[in-house]
Amino acid sequence: MASASIRYYDRYKKTLETEQVYGERWLRWIYESAVGKLALDALVKRALFSKWYGWRMGRAYSANLVLPFIVDYNVNTDEFEKSPFAFKSFNDFFARSLKPEARPVTPGDDVAIFPADGRHLVFPNVDAADGFYVKGVKFDIADLFGDPGSPERTAAAEKFAGGAMVISRLCPVDYHRFHFPVTGVPTDAKLVNGYLYSVSPIALSKNARYLTENKRMVTLIETPRFGTVAMIEVGATCVGTIRELYVPGRTLAKGEEKGLFRFGGSCVITIFQAGRIRFDDDLIAQSAAGVESYARMGDRLTAPDIRIVESNEDVLLYDTGHIPGAVHIDWRGDLQDNTMRDYIAPEKFAEVCSKNGITPNTMVIFYGDKSNWWAAYALWAFRLFGHTKVKLLDGGRDKWKAENRPLTREKPSYARTSYPAPAQRNDEEIRAFYADALAHSKARKPLVDVRSPGEYKGDITHMPEYPQEGVLLRLLPHRRALESHVVRAHLSPRL
Repeated sequence: MASASIRYYDRYKKTLETEQVYGERWLRWIYESAVGKLALDALVKRALFSKWYGWRMGRAYSANLVLPFIVDYNVNTDEFEKSPFAFKSFNDFFARSLKPEARPVTPGDDVAIFPADGRHLVFPNVDAADGFYVKGVKFDIADLFGDPGSPERTAAAEKFAGGAMVISRLCPVDYHRFHFPVTGVPTDAKLVNGYLYSVSPIALSKNARYLTENKRMVTLIETPRFGTVAMIEVGATCVGTIRELYVPGRTLAKGEEKGLFRFGGSCVITIFQAGRIRFDDDLIAQSAAGVESYARMGDRLTAPDIRIVESNEDVLLYDTGHIPGAVHIDWRGDLQDNTMRDYIAPEKFAEVCSKNGITPNTMVIFYGDKSNWWAAYALWAFRLFGHTKVKLLDGGRDKWKAENRPLTREKPSYARTSYPAPAQRNDEEIRAFYADALAHSKARKPLVDVRSPGEYKGDITHMPEYPQEGVLLRLLPHRRALESHVVRAHLSPRL
């Protein structure tokens, strides 16, 4: 029975493609036959074999292999920094540099990029993933950082619990330099010694743990936006050399070159802390189906960190149709405590954000009915808990509908995040209580009343078009003083 071909999704063509595997017959014999597995254990996985092959690819005569390889695998020579005829060996060609414009880096402080060309799998939560490359086949990501019992492994298990992971698999045909996926300060790269198994799906589908058993270099990057990010370069069969070319301990911009691999297929693994990143939807969809996505270094890895939120007075409106991609946050059920007249606790606010795929760095755009009345309330509640990246959609739901913009009843599903519970609410910063208002009034400082004229005068207790609940209040103490302050506030050039 013929072995299944390797299929991947081309992010640029938006099509499924079949991979042209370098040395496929040899790989399948090694990993899919009993005799081949004996050769794997006895020789192929060991550093001596890769050193010998790398030595051959560094000899001058190996330069004769470059042009046939370019033709066979349709490698784009227009990207090369130097002529295809100028390479002194096959290894020289393999670790080639490209013209700067060949790999543009996606801008934006909140955008992470792919660290290398290749075929990529993403896992929004490694703990929740049902397998890497094959269902049921996983490894503990802490094992990537060191041997069992090592302090590095112990620290990584805690720091990256529930984190997100990108496996970037480079084929021999790919550009084999790797770059920083985020801006930050990197540590020295730490060597974790190991074997040199293949990182092809032909091998990893048999045992994904090869990635934790291979020789690798581990770097931690401290970033202002993504927290601590781990970047791990994994060697493979015939890739015994991983060269680090950066200077540790200083800030390096995303897209800056970090290092290179010598001959063979290889792999870069990038790990983010829980709740720090949300991958683009197309990457999540393909990876969930077990399909790698082809993308080049510098291409965006993250979705725009934006969440659209609908919050209405009429809590049933959302289900009748909403802006595509918008989630529903009920200003009463989600933001008010149901046992006392107060806002929810910080822990419950964190849960509201987490279940809607919101991180502390997400720009949240609110809209709703009644000229954004309750949407503004929801926005204010977010600010109360210290989430300042908030905006109101101009004109709200009414303007959106009046302009015949699209609505849908389909409810979106976003990967859950781990929003940290705020230490406290910002009550003192943005709320005024009774005592504050009274002291402000006695000091004859301006107060602005934004209610309807009838409410302001005390004739009604609610907006004119709403039922009037409770009894009408008579004039309050300091009423005239308050009125004069309000008038003066409206007239004040400072306001």
